[in-house]
Amino acid sequence: DAAAGDVDEKELRRREREKEVKARTKARGRNLALGAELYKRFWQPPAVTREMALCVCLIALEHQMPVAAQGARLTDHALQTEATQKNGAVKVTYHPRTRAAETVLDRVLSARTAEEVIGRTLQVLLAGYAASQDALVKSERGDDRVPGEYGGGPAAGVPRLVVDLVRAAAPDALGAALEKRLSRNLRSDAAAAVAGAPCPGCGEPGAPEDVDDPVAQLCPRCYTEECPWCGEEECRASCTGAFEALGGAE
Repeated sequence: DAAAGDVDEKELRRREREKEVKARTKARGRNLALGAELYKRFWQPPAVTREMALCVCLIALEHQMPVAAQGARLTDHALQTEATQKNGAVKVTYHPRTRAAETVLDRVLSARTAEEVIGRTLQVLLAGYAASQDALVKSERGDDRVPGEYGGGPAAGVPRLVVDLVRAAAPDALGAALEKRLSRNLRSDAAAAVAGAPCPGCGEPGAPEDVDDPVAQLCPRCYTEECPWCGEEECRASCTGAFEALGGAE
């Protein structure tokens, strides 16, 4: 009886494995058929529809809505309230981020064409990356990092696109601070293509060998980490003492 039980159990496991193999085979077939249909529909679409644009832009906003909302409230008069005080000074109140996010979403969803969907999404994202947060008190400032800012990954080319798009739309609006930040990524892209000089901070490739500026030789990570001497971020861009210490001081 025990031996018969073992045989039955082995047979049951064999049948289960066969069933699993058949299920995986069918799923693979469905996946390949799906891929073929999607390829025919989207690899070279005759036109970009509103639904296609919405799908891509809403996915982007799902991950970048804080930046988009901040960009909207910083650059849109409708999301700011001005009040003249008794002393004649004008006090500006920025609408909450949650309201700005709702406004961004409403405007994108109300777009009638694919071009409007993409344009309205880009408008607020570029504003979020390029607008100066110096207009806000420190507690109101947020993360304005551009995807790919530190190099690598699928978004490595985004900083250059951001710079080019903002320059094309508003040549005088691209702040020096943003261009300096993003230039580190563009520089690190060039450094990755050639044998670079070691970063003075960590020894990793930081810049092409013909770059003499110690700021340019720092890799993006060392450039933006907190300075061990004063605790401020990006201090190494201006802290002479830090660079002297990097040059050999213990």
